[in-house]
Amino acid sequence: MSYGLCVPTGTYFGDGYTSLGSGSSYSGSGYNKVVTSANINSMSRNTGAGYNFAMTKVGKNIKNGEIEKALSKYQELFDEIKASNSYGNKTIDNYQVQTIMSNAFINATGCDITDAIDSKTAKPIVSGMLQGIPIIGLFVEDTTRAEAYAALDNENASFKDKAKEYGGAIASGAAVGAAIGACSFIPFGPVVGGVIGAGVGALQTFLKDIF
Repeated sequence: MSYGLCVPTGTYFGDGYTSLGSGSSYSGSGYNKVVTSANINSMSRNTGAGYNFAMTKVGKNIKNGEIEKALSKYQELFDEIKASNSYGNKTIDNYQVQTIMSNAFINATGCDITDAIDSKTAKPIVSGMLQGIPIIGLFVEDTTRAEAYAALDNENASFKDKAKEYGGAIASGAAVGAAIGACSFIPFGPVVGGVIGAGVGALQTFLKDIF
């Protein structure tokens, strides 16, 4: 399964993980936990093939640009792995689950999941600019790269990333609105058109966030 710019292993810096091939580490806020292949095998030796198969489905969704579907399946598998490897007083932590899933995705697709996401998503400001184009923006994939990364960490996208997304939407909406307003047959001018366009761009992005 080819994703274009993907490579078998990759790095996601931030509150995320680094895939290292034979062993992997997941580094989150205040943590630097290393889980070796032996640890992973002991936790999931009977279910590894199932995890790989599930990640194949996630990979197909990403390849088809169905990012929200991919992230939904990813979350389902996350919950399943955590539940199946937690019993009694023993609880597998999120960092270990992330490592298992990272390796399962690589085994299933030959590609690191963040590289796959990179090839099918845009940065917040670029995504926002596409979403802000009146009418057309309603049909644009609205899951930004930052939102997808945050979902991998079971978090929400940061305020800064959402601000960039809305900023892009307002900018592109304003540009289109101003261009329309500049046409001689339009009763309002480019300034009013820009204001209306900016509002439409922001509204479209907001509606796609809540629906």
